[in-house]
Amino acid sequence: MPDGEQKVAGRNGSSRAYKLCPQCENFSHLSEGHIFCVVCGTKLIEGCPSCSAPIRSPMARFCTACGTKIISSTPPGGGWP
Repeated sequence: MPDGEQKVAGRNGSSRAYKLCPQCENFSHLSEGHIFCVVCGTKLIEGCPSCSAPIRSPMARFCTACGTKIISSTPPGGGWP
């Protein structure tokens, strides 16, 4: 596992952590190793900006550990048409 990546065990023992795009709200499974969004090219967020907890849901908007807002619910420009 590359440095800086955390493995989060899911209910069935599998790794369950994601990176989120703050621009278009796309997501990537941590194991894919993407650094930038494949849709818009923005750098992906790997963890909470406040406490660094891993993102455990591709739909996360708030950190499950500390409650900090991870990304806005509406991307700039209003999202997809």
